[in-house]
Amino acid sequence: MLLFPSFILAMFISMLLIPPLIKYAPKIGLVDIPDARKVHVKAIPRVGGVAMVIAAVIPMLLWLPKNQEFISFLVSVMIIFFFGVWDDRSDLNYKIKFFGQILAVILIVTIGDVQIRYIPFFGLEPISELISIPLTIFTLLGITNAMNLVDGLDGLAGGTTLIGFGAIGLLSYVSTETGASGNPFIAMIAICIMGSTLGFLRFNTHPARIFMGDTGSQFLGFCIGTLAIMITQQEELPYNPGIPLILLCWPIFDTLMVMAIRISQGKSPFVADKNHIHHRLLALGLDHYEVVFVIYLAQACLAVIAFTLRNYSDSLVILTYLTINIVAIIFIRWASLNKGTFQIIESDPTDNCNNIGTAHSNRLGIYIKRVLNKNFLADAALYVSLLTLPIAFVFAMLVMDSSLDPKESFPIALVSLIISAAMFIIGLISRNDPFKLLERIGVYMIAALMVYIINNIPTEFGDITHLINGFFVVLAIIVVVGFRCSRDDKFEVTTLDFLVIFTVIMLNVTPMIPSAYAVFGLRLILFFYMLEFLISSISKLQNILRLSSCLMLLIIAVRGFLI
Repeated sequence: MLLFPSFILAMFISMLLIPPLIKYAPKIGLVDIPDARKVHVKAIPRVGGVAMVIAAVIPMLLWLPKNQEFISFLVSVMIIFFFGVWDDRSDLNYKIKFFGQILAVILIVTIGDVQIRYIPFFGLEPISELISIPLTIFTLLGITNAMNLVDGLDGLAGGTTLIGFGAIGLLSYVSTETGASGNPFIAMIAICIMGSTLGFLRFNTHPARIFMGDTGSQFLGFCIGTLAIMITQQEELPYNPGIPLILLCWPIFDTLMVMAIRISQGKSPFVADKNHIHHRLLALGLDHYEVVFVIYLAQACLAVIAFTLRNYSDSLVILTYLTINIVAIIFIRWASLNKGTFQIIESDPTDNCNNIGTAHSNRLGIYIKRVLNKNFLADAALYVSLLTLPIAFVFAMLVMDSSLDPKESFPIALVSLIISAAMFIIGLISRNDPFKLLERIGVYMIAALMVYIINNIPTEFGDITHLINGFFVVLAIIVVVGFRCSRDDKFEVTTLDFLVIFTVIMLNVTPMIPSAYAVFGLRLILFFYMLEFLISSISKLQNILRLSSCLMLLIIAVRGFLI
């Protein structure tokens, strides 16, 4: 099964289609006009869904068998696509939109045989079709519309479903506990949609240049609902049927919560408002990208929990699902009472904390305001990062003889020497200019070598795993605080970076990666981000960083030649 080529092809097609679609969106009437409920303030093309559907379908057509299962899925997707584009262009009456959704769902349920036959606590025997068919239709319609309703911020729906499809793809690929061979059909569809979504997110991460529109959100909702049902309702994949509740907990909870609030206020459950979870997080004082990051993190946790509990009992799965919902309700209640809590306070050179205001005149309030000062936090992160680099380097040099094989040391030493000399020459030519590409490569190489050496520490040095893990936890805190409070935007971390990091983590915890390198990728990425923060924050000291980088590479070269 050509999973990786399908992912790359879908991502490439999506990225290729979006620029011309953005150009012609106003001419074909596919533009999102802002209103009181929406966060954006200018008209933005909503043609991302068109690119996503086309990009996902092409590799499916190339490499999936053209059987009844696939044809029914493809036709259903095309129905969703047609009505979605129509809706994005003409703002359809909800009855027409709902008709298209029902048509697609009935087709996949009856012809594609996608049905909820097994329910937690109902035993191993399938339920009657008199219950199964209407239950499946209701579920798929609910998930399709839920994803459409919660798509309210840049990158929100795309990123969360990307994580969800990743979990489904992993679940469908193999089951090591049961020895099942998996379902390559589900894995292929999931990986194609992941590729097309990632290509779209390249243009949709805040500030977005394009929206997916109803075409994209309904496509993602319909597909993730269909695959989530398939993954737990097939005999070759005997996973707990309650897993989709956890995997899709965020859109389900958010939609039901908002509808319940509207009904309690005497409003229609379908009227637009600002009661969604992302609106509440914005009200807490978080920035746009921070809200998306928090929801990404929550969805990643849900995906990990769902994957972990895939073969556990119905009682544990349902208890976990209820616990997650109770925690979410408590958080929503707390958020409604604590608006503005996480608002970052800008530094004011004329404010000596004596005129903070009567509401916050106590010492605790003054201390909190000082701690939450962006410049204070940025400086603290910078100073700590300045210490972590030499500490890690010294430690790596102490264990280098034992960590590196003699066959590895010579090529590493030779490359280090060449890059060190090149960095020195470039530094002499452009002493006060920003870091050049080769200089960045040199700094990255130092980080890669240090992480590689630290990751291969032999057992003779004793059990220092906790110490090393603690060091990288500090590194992670530096990265988060540093970029959150940085004074400039030379290197801005986006929510797309979180998706990259989470993907690296998930790849490293799968059996495909040797246990010795389980956290190598994550540690390396953390070091790279820390170095980017360092480079972008020490413009006055960049020549010192240049010189120290050359010296570190030179020391690595000498040590390598001597091994």
